Amino acid sequence: MLKSKFRKLRILIKNKTIQVSILLSVIIIGLLVGIASHRIKESLTSQMLKENYKIVKQVNNGIHLFYSFDKEKTIKNIKSIGQWVLYNIDEMDNEKLYLLADTFNVAEINIIDESGVITSSSDFTKVGEALSHNSIHKLANSLDSLIIENTEKEEGTGRYIKRGYIKNFTGGYIQVSVERNFSELHLYSYQMILDELVKDGKVIYGLFVNTDLVATAHSNIDHIGEEIDNKGSRLAAIDGMTYATEYYNEDKDYFTYEIFFPVRIDEELIGAIILGASMKRVYNLIFGHILTIIIVGVIILALIIILIVKLSNYKEYAIKDTLTGAYSRLFLEKWLSTSEKENRKEENTLVVMIDIDNFKVINDTYGHSAGDLALIELTNLLKASLRKGDFVVRYGGDEFILILKNCKKDVAEKIMERIEERVALINIKGQDMEIGLSYGIEELKRKKDFVEYFNAVDERMYYSKNDKK
Repeated sequence: MLKSKFRKLRILIKNKTIQVSILLSVIIIGLLVGIASHRIKESLTSQMLKENYKIVKQVNNGIHLFYSFDKEKTIKNIKSIGQWVLYNIDEMDNEKLYLLADTFNVAEINIIDESGVITSSSDFTKVGEALSHNSIHKLANSLDSLIIENTEKEEGTGRYIKRGYIKNFTGGYIQVSVERNFSELHLYSYQMILDELVKDGKVIYGLFVNTDLVATAHSNIDHIGEEIDNKGSRLAAIDGMTYATEYYNEDKDYFTYEIFFPVRIDEELIGAIILGASMKRVYNLIFGHILTIIIVGVIILALIIILIVKLSNYKEYAIKDTLTGAYSRLFLEKWLSTSEKENRKEENTLVVMIDIDNFKVINDTYGHSAGDLALIELTNLLKASLRKGDFVVRYGGDEFILILKNCKKDVAEKIMERIEERVALINIKGQDMEIGLSYGIEELKRKKDFVEYFNAVDERMYYSKNDKK
């Protein structure tokens, strides 16, 4: 039973239609897997980018809120110190300005005349220096008494300075410059926020790099102070562009989706936040979808094979006689209609028409079931008597046709004599029926049509039948 199943399986595998179907199915499944993997990964990484962008936005909102308090405090200090200098301007000199700046921890205090030249300063070296700040010109032509500039990174020192200018209505201006120590704020705020993000599992790591590409905050404190000089860091912290990339972390043995976001305070680019998210969830989802596609593909392939097998069976039913297993008349007609090119390979093909003598008597005497068994036994005998390449056709009722390829007439006669000897020995249900055969042999001429073949061989068979009466 098992061997029979394996034999059928081998036959199916050798079927070219099934082979092509399997190949096409594998190609289609492969394409679907590739397209699905790309689409799923693209969708999930896009979603990851959006989620991390929201996280960064929340972080920046928190930082901006924190900085806003510091900014308000800074502006308040600028106003207070500037007004104090203004009220006591007649008593102010370089030394007093220096002591005042040192006491209130401000970067610089300058008294400026109407032409923009520094007349007194907490930094003695700047006395006599001419300033060309736009804020002075704006303040000169404005009714306002105060202008506060955005925080700027000072060239040379790298300090972040916020300057304020207070108009002296008797002539000139007071400039107060306050250093904003962003690095200290980073250590306090960014470090705290990054620690919370990692703790909540939203990212696997996070860090903040300044414009010098140094990590001033990191979820792994061992890496604080390290230089992070890579494409993403440069694009985000220096060029102010958002960037994302995927890389394999050898130390942790997983793929990471790393996202770089620029950070600005008062429109000044001060660095970048870098967040690393694990790709494990993405690849798990991709694997799940791929598995689903493969399972569905295998099911579809199995259905296609079943359909092909069913169609093959239907085809076999069409070309085979269901009772005897001999070829049908339809098969014979198709075979006879083959091209001349194929026919040239089959020289000296003979057609043998066989009819069972007194078959009606067998049916009437032993019953129709015995008659059916007689037809089956005869078919098996005919098949066993033929050479390789020859075949048996049940033409109708008790009439059979043998197609003998590359066969001479004397050989065909010997085959039929052997068949007649064996058919006399057929025993059905313990009954010796003495089955006899009449036959006619005709050479297959390609110029003749099917009706001509049949008529010629049929005529010879009836001569044989009449000779026996």
